[in-house]
Amino acid sequence: MLGLCLLGLALATPADAFVYWTNGSSIGRSTLEGGGVNKRWINDIGFADAVAVDRHNIYWTVQGGNAIGRANINGTGIDESFISGDGPVRNVAVDGDHIYWTNAEAKTIGRANLDGTDPDQSLITTLGGPGDLAVDAEHIYWVNHGLGFDFSGAIGRANLDGSDADQGFTYTPTQPTFPDGVAVGAGHLYWADYAFGYIVRADLAGTAELFILDINAIFGAGTPHGVAVDARPFPVVPPDPAPVTTITKRPPNKTRKHRVKFRFVSSEPGSSFRCKLDRRPFEPCESPKKLRRLKKGKHRFKVRAIDAAGNPDPTPAKDRFKVLR
Repeated sequence: MLGLCLLGLALATPADAFVYWTNGSSIGRSTLEGGGVNKRWINDIGFADAVAVDRHNIYWTVQGGNAIGRANINGTGIDESFISGDGPVRNVAVDGDHIYWTNAEAKTIGRANLDGTDPDQSLITTLGGPGDLAVDAEHIYWVNHGLGFDFSGAIGRANLDGSDADQGFTYTPTQPTFPDGVAVGAGHLYWADYAFGYIVRADLAGTAELFILDINAIFGAGTPHGVAVDARPFPVVPPDPAPVTTITKRPPNKTRKHRVKFRFVSSEPGSSFRCKLDRRPFEPCESPKKLRRLKKGKHRFKVRAIDAAGNPDPTPAKDRFKVLR
């Protein structure tokens, strides 16, 4: 199986057909359809951050911790200090021969054998701040999170030996995404866009598609911060075209009222909506949307339509206004 790392999310082998995610101090598990949810399948392991699986084991990192944990794929045999990192370890990925991780403070990618021997803390050292990572038969892929870094928000790629690093493999200035997890499988890259709450896909040439899967709608797991995939494609591929969201009624640009109302419509009948105010996450909403107890100052409102097939508007309608007092 080819893995990538809700805060981390990972899929098991086709025969097992489970999805795993980190959930605070535990690792959760469900079927691929979102049934049989067990939010505390592996419990009391610290604030679990990233997760990866292979046919025999599940691996995870703990936020602020300097080690990788490991357990058998059935949840037994928990070892919370399987491999030590060079300072805090943020993310983890596996292939058929090695386990890989990111050293957050050292800004490197490390690698060891699957039994934990021969650790190399600096397999790749020329990064501007590595986030999540994934591997396939030829390459390592990682999320760039470096503040002020030219390709922050892009997926990087290098050969398995760490050579030929391309920091901006998927970088497209006109089509920004906000990745916090990456996976590779079935001839594509997948990453979790934590700002918009869905999964993005790109071919292995680095060309990105806007959306393939609304992970919140299927798994009820909140804002996705990571993802993993086996060799099969994701089960849901929304059809084109995407719906278009239009705000039909909005407040004045400047108002003295501390509550306002928005009305909006979708180009596709039967659509649902998600709204957000300022830096809050998108939440389900209906038209009209009433905003109350607004603070003095500038505000930004966004709304996105999602059609009956689960296909969201990639460019939400938005409006700005100011509360004067």
